[in-house]
Amino acid sequence: MANLQQTPPNAPLSLSPSEAGATATRTTPSAAPTWADIVNRAMERSASQNNGKPLFSRSCQPELKVCNTGLSYLDNQGKIAFLKTVEDMSGKLIAREACTLNDFQDVRTCVNWDDGTSHRDMKDSKGVWSKVADQ
Repeated sequence: MANLQQTPPNAPLSLSPSEAGATATRTTPSAAPTWADIVNRAMERSASQNNGKPLFSRSCQPELKVCNTGLSYLDNQGKIAFLKTVEDMSGKLIAREACTLNDFQDVRTCVNWDDGTSHRDMKDSKGVWSKVADQ
C-alpha cells in the first residue's frame, strides 16, 4: 500500500512519478490507432449523428491544384470536427488532418496526422479558408 500524504499549501510539487515502485503503462507504436482506424470511428460517429449516413464533403481548389475531402461529426465536446485529406490533381495524397471548428465556425485548428504539427485557418467573408500565423 502506498504511503500517501497531503502536500502542504504552496509547497513545490513534482509531476514525475516517484521511483519507489512507480510503474507506467505506455502504448506501443503497434497499439496506436491507424488513420484507417480513426476514419472508421469517425464514419460510425458521423453516421450515428446523421440518420445512418456519414457526412462527407469534397471541394477542389483549382488555383492550388488540390482537392479536399472531409468527413464531419460532432466531437465529445459537441464541437464540429472533421477528418480531412488533401490530394493533388493526380489523386496523390498530400495531407491527412484532424480538425475542429470554433463556436463561430470561422476558425479551425488542424493537426497533421503524419507529422503531428498543427495549424489554424480562418474563413474570410467569402468563405475561403486561409492559414494564419500563430503567435
